[in-house]
Amino acid sequence: MLLAAFLGLLGGPGALSSATIQSEDGNVVVSYRRFLHMQADAQLSVTVRAAAVGGGELPVSFANSWLGEVDLRGISPQPIVQRAVGDEVTMLFAVSPSAELTVSLTFRPSRLWRQNGSVRVGSETVRFSQFVYP
Repeated sequence: MLLAAFLGLLGGPGALSSATIQSEDGNVVVSYRRFLHMQADAQLSVTVRAAAVGGGELPVSFANSWLGEVDLRGISPQPIVQRAVGDEVTMLFAVSPSAELTVSLTFRPSRLWRQNGSVRVGSETVRFSQFVYP
């Protein structure tokens, strides 16, 4: 039990708790915690590298299935607009030409056990999975 807690397998910080995944081209990077506690604040960050940012506005889409399993508490920076289209919620962000964009979502899981999600920027999709403890 002590080893599991040390590694972060029980929802706290630890060597195995944090994860970072990137798109095939490396331009979209998602950082998140694999193991969470029900009703405890958590954060997911999406970084879009400068090579993928053209300037002006950048759409970042999140899977509706994942958003339906969390209570979204905050988005930074704030999107210009967000809209649900099909099985995604697309958030439009203002960006400077050739500047990296990092979007941070603060949320609380609202459902136990396994949650699967995805983030899409352009044609690149990054999929992730989280496990929620009571």
